[in-house]
Amino acid sequence: MADKKAKPEKVKVTAKPKGYMPKTKAKRRKKTGRPTIRISKIDLEKLAGIHCTMEEAAGWFGVSEKTIRRRLERAEFREVWDAGIMKGKVSLRRTQFEMAKTSATMAIFLGKQYLGQRDEIHQKIGGEDGGPIPFTIDLSGVRNIDYGSEEDDE
Repeated sequence: MADKKAKPEKVKVTAKPKGYMPKTKAKRRKKTGRPTIRISKIDLEKLAGIHCTMEEAAGWFGVSEKTIRRRLERAEFREVWDAGIMKGKVSLRRTQFEMAKTSATMAIFLGKQYLGQRDEIHQKIGGEDGGPIPFTIDLSGVRNIDYGSEEDDE
């Protein structure tokens, strides 16, 4: 009998510690409300990549724009959305630079956006040597109109 391990004695506790909650089996509650709509992170990233608005993304998934906004409050969805937007910007920039090789207009646009280039328009406002512009008014054809004198006002 020495081979058997000694069993610990059972101690009966009569006083319950403060804040004691008895263990009970958790009851499963019926889910109420609308069913959770699955929003594919892959599709969400693709929609963000083509710069869809939240309204357009909501239409794609068949949910309200408010649902999309609520999902984007969660970090996992916000990261996917932001990554899609960044990939879209890179794709757009790549396309612009490809177009600039054959389109002078696109090359000019990119030069203005990224290189600080601009169209300079030189306008001279003023007379010679920066002085005033001389001008004369010909009043020879204007009729003299008498609006009355100050003496008539009394």
